[in-house]
Amino acid sequence: MRPVTHRAGWIMADPWTLIPNGYVTTAAGRIREVGRSGQGRAADADSGTIIDHGPGLLMPCLVNAHAHMELCALGGKTVSNRGFIAWVESVIALKADAADADLISAARNGYGRSLAEGVLAIGDISTSGITESVFRELPVLGTFFREYLGSAWKDPLCQRIGAAKTVSLAGHAPHTTAPDLLIRLKNITRQQSLPFAIHLAESAAEMEFIASGAGPWADLLRAREIDFSKWRFLQQSPVEYADTLGLLDDATLAVHLVYADKNDIDLLAQHNVKICLCLQSNMFLHGRLPDLPAMLDAGVKPCLGTDSPASNPDASIWAEMAFLAKSFPGISPPRKCWPWPPATGPRL
Repeated sequence: MRPVTHRAGWIMADPWTLIPNGYVTTAAGRIREVGRSGQGRAADADSGTIIDHGPGLLMPCLVNAHAHMELCALGGKTVSNRGFIAWVESVIALKADAADADLISAARNGYGRSLAEGVLAIGDISTSGITESVFRELPVLGTFFREYLGSAWKDPLCQRIGAAKTVSLAGHAPHTTAPDLLIRLKNITRQQSLPFAIHLAESAAEMEFIASGAGPWADLLRAREIDFSKWRFLQQSPVEYADTLGLLDDATLAVHLVYADKNDIDLLAQHNVKICLCLQSNMFLHGRLPDLPAMLDAGVKPCLGTDSPASNPDASIWAEMAFLAKSFPGISPPRKCWPWPPATGPRL
């Protein structure tokens, strides 16, 4: 297969390397060479097909590490001004009333918007599994997480669709998923060397419930006739609780961490847990943001996710990056990048 060379006014090779009048040469689905036009073999006309993209910037694809594509149809419809519990109840009701065809169509449109924005890799969380077919058919990479709540068990199916495209498992959260089920799900993904995702330390209601088994979340579970009488409550934070269950390792993606304190963050860092922040969703639902400075001080470098249009009207990773920069002006952009500092320093 002959190589293809893509030229542009600027090439972003990595966060610290911008190449003017550059090129990227690919062959058999892999990048073979990156350089400045006229200074490399691939820049020559005899190297294969050459595509000139004009004076703009050619850069690596973006990643949305946490999205709920099955909730795209709920954008602008949920209750947000009566607290987190009311919002959860509105999501449950709206999703139950929505037709499957509408949920799938909205998810496909959501994926289309992401692709148009340059997002090629997505961590999509789905409780119903209804949007898995969309994930499989579209040219996206990443992981489709089949999410479990309560204690109901159904035979899970994990699959490697390709080198960078998988179907794996997620426990919704420690306050919504039975501990024995969380352990079982994590063990399955561990045995198959696949990622595992979980919402963690997101709300005040979760913090109270995990510490004591009481509070508004306990009331909600009782109202929905969910029996949590055998769950463990050890006066712990959700992060500590997840650690006692053996859920924390370098293949776990912990999402939100709005209420994680320094001890929690240090514990996550010790286990090399991957962290995803959904800042606009956090502000929309909780009026509060995670402690990003403490995460960076602990050597943790979070990734970003949009969550869903049900809690983030923008649902754009570009808007998420802009919101992060606005919310944490005291943190320089290079410090938010990984690894930092770069081996040879920023360069043009």
